[in-house]
Amino acid sequence: MVRHRSAHTPGAACLFAAVLLGQSSLWRLEQEVRRRADEQAAVERERQERFQLAWAEYESRWRPPRDQYEALLNEHDAPWRPPTRAELHSQLDEIAKRVVAAGGGTQAVTDPTDLRTLKQVAALIDPAILTHAFDNDALAQPQPPPLARKRRPRPRRLVATRR
Repeated sequence: MVRHRSAHTPGAACLFAAVLLGQSSLWRLEQEVRRRADEQAAVERERQERFQLAWAEYESRWRPPRDQYEALLNEHDAPWRPPTRAELHSQLDEIAKRVVAAGGGTQAVTDPTDLRTLKQVAALIDPAILTHAFDNDALAQPQPPPLARKRRPRPRRLVATRR
């Protein structure tokens, strides 16, 4: 069996393409996390609005209970407030929240949480926290120097100056 050598050998162009591919997959992951955070916030707002409407209806029909059993039934019939994202946070979310509040980015989140890849971080940590981590990453990127401002020529005076 004869093995043919590949015409393409890995070189700088191949490494450059791998870096670009990594950047594009990171960009896609970031967009996905931001989309999930927006969806999660919209669902939470909708649940809160539904709870407020249900509570207003409950209060409009409420009357003082006549005995302890009726008080128990009234309490049972009361609408329940859905838990918020912050109430559902795990220990990993709390660790990530502290790291991001201190200015850490995505790499700083992966280290203390013992998660190996950014995909694992995106799957297990609250998207709202990760969006702040991505924002911290963007702030940590070196900013391009401002463009050199050209001096505008001074306008000529139309009137002769006196000396």
